[in-house]
Amino acid sequence: MILEELTLFNFCLYGGEQVINLAPVRRHGKLRPVVLFGGINGGGKTTILDAVQLALYGQRARCSKRNNQAYDLFLRECIHRNVDPSDGASVGLSFRYASDGEEHLYEVNRRWHGAGATVREKLEVYRDGERDKWLSDNWNTVVEEIIPIGVSRLFFFDAEQIRFLAEDSSSNDALGTAVKALLGLDLAERLIADSKILESRLVKESSLSDGDSTKIEELEQQIGQRDEETKQLKAQLATAESERQRTHEEVRRAKRAFAKVGGEHWEKRENQQKAVENLKVRDTELKIKLVQSAAGSLPISLVRPLLERAQQQDVSEDQAARSRVVHEMLEDRDRQIMESLSAEIPKEQLRAVDQILTADRQGRLFDGDTKPRHQLSERARSRLVNLLVAELAAEQESAKSLVEHLKQVTHDIEAVSRSIAAAPEEDAIKEVAEALTEKAKEAGALEDQVRKLQKELDRAKSERESAEKSLESLRSRLLKDEVFKVEESARMAELASKTQEIMKQFLSRASAAKIDRLSSYVTESFRFLLRKKTLVESVQIDPESFSISLLASDGTSISKERLSEGEKQIFAVSVLWGLARASARPLPSIIDTPMARLDATHRNHLVERYFPNASHQVIILSTDTEVDQEYYETLSPHLSHAYHLDYNEKKQFTEATEGYFWEAHAVGAGSN
Repeated sequence: MILEELTLFNFCLYGGEQVINLAPVRRHGKLRPVVLFGGINGGGKTTILDAVQLALYGQRARCSKRNNQAYDLFLRECIHRNVDPSDGASVGLSFRYASDGEEHLYEVNRRWHGAGATVREKLEVYRDGERDKWLSDNWNTVVEEIIPIGVSRLFFFDAEQIRFLAEDSSSNDALGTAVKALLGLDLAERLIADSKILESRLVKESSLSDGDSTKIEELEQQIGQRDEETKQLKAQLATAESERQRTHEEVRRAKRAFAKVGGEHWEKRENQQKAVENLKVRDTELKIKLVQSAAGSLPISLVRPLLERAQQQDVSEDQAARSRVVHEMLEDRDRQIMESLSAEIPKEQLRAVDQILTADRQGRLFDGDTKPRHQLSERARSRLVNLLVAELAAEQESAKSLVEHLKQVTHDIEAVSRSIAAAPEEDAIKEVAEALTEKAKEAGALEDQVRKLQKELDRAKSERESAEKSLESLRSRLLKDEVFKVEESARMAELASKTQEIMKQFLSRASAAKIDRLSSYVTESFRFLLRKKTLVESVQIDPESFSISLLASDGTSISKERLSEGEKQIFAVSVLWGLARASARPLPSIIDTPMARLDATHRNHLVERYFPNASHQVIILSTDTEVDQEYYETLSPHLSHAYHLDYNEKKQFTEATEGYFWEAHAVGAGSN
């Protein structure tokens, strides 16, 4: 499918008729897939996306500004405000689409005008230049064959709105429907459903007992009731989920406002005040301990050298005293020796012995300072030794620790006091804080509501599944009991049963294989676009529930909540890119506001890696701060057309002019 031309007539911001060429061109044999629209916020970018969807899907189109408006009222409000409603408006889209090996040019023109209190709409479809009445009358069916509306959401998207893929588990149903349609799995499901209808009809037409008929009716009634209940719960869940996302965005805004006025400091203020009080108590305790240390032996540390000299003196005095005692003992011993020898040896020899003994005694005398000064007692000496060896060192270490601790406490008191001083006064932040609290409560209540509805939905599905199994079992038993009188009916019932069985087996095997391939494509795309290459090892999609899981290299699951806002957007883009690649369906992509939440690296990856390769036709709706001059240069080799959506104050409507912001010139693309 290639979009050729978009025609707007008095549609929303666009006045008069404006024809915009969307067809990608080839230059030097190379396809240039990108068509770039540039406009400031409110300049009409999203209107381009709405126009394409409205042309294709009419009342079913998910247009940005419709919300829950009635279709007639929405169409009336889409008529340019300076135009009489009776003049009307229109959107036209021409595209090429190949089917059965042949390519045709389709032109879809949807126009409407106000007729009193009502709005009259007319749809005309042309094929290869000729109006086709059958196509015009059956367009809603035909367009589902070309690009189902469930699938279009994955190709025509506002990048802000696709973030639900990274946040919302309730999107699994929508994603599952789109995946099945894209991968062709819905055909097998449709065949199973059709064969069940046939089987049901055949069983009803057979000769059933009153009990079997009643049981079948009861089960079908239960299934119908559960289907209706499921439908209502899904609608309620979608509304609640939408509200939940809206409220979460409001909570984020409230948090930003809270942070902007110093909410973080204010929130911590009470705890910080308690912390300061505790620190001041600790400060006092430490100072008391330091005073107590100063009152003990710690000050003696200042005169440690004197103590050491006193100890040396004491040692000398002790040695001298011991020497004197030894000397006196030796004198007694020598005197006794001399007295014993005086009668036995000659005097000459006795003098020699006396000289030897005298010299020996003199040699043993202590030759240090023997003048007594301190004369310490044993207790005083022990006290002195203990001071020098252990006590003073311990006192000094303890005092050093107390001082360091006191410094840290003083520093902490100053830091916390500064933080308290930076906190806003309660009167200044009260309103913002209350708004945040209120939004947080609302978000919490919606979370509970979503969980409750999801639980109810799961129950309804489970009961429906149970009733469906009971009905299938009953029909199977009836088939085996051969209740059919007509042989042809029995044969058709048997074929229907076999068809269901075969299609279920096919669906199971095909789903596993195709979802596995889709998971690989999404993983590849995500890792290709993501800045943190090691953040996610793989992306897994459950073939039953279509829930998406992110896995780290060790196989553990990574919560999507851990992703930044930019990473969530990249993840959502990766899912869509993976789906497009897995489907092998040549559909164009329209991307609105693609890079609003991305940092520089992710923007580079999107511009360099995604846009040129997303599809054979990529229509980008951007502001000048998203695709700026640098990115425009990067995209230039891939550009077929660039348009500037400029609101003309004089004419009071937006014009699409050729060229981007700084290149745009006054030649309107068909404007009047």
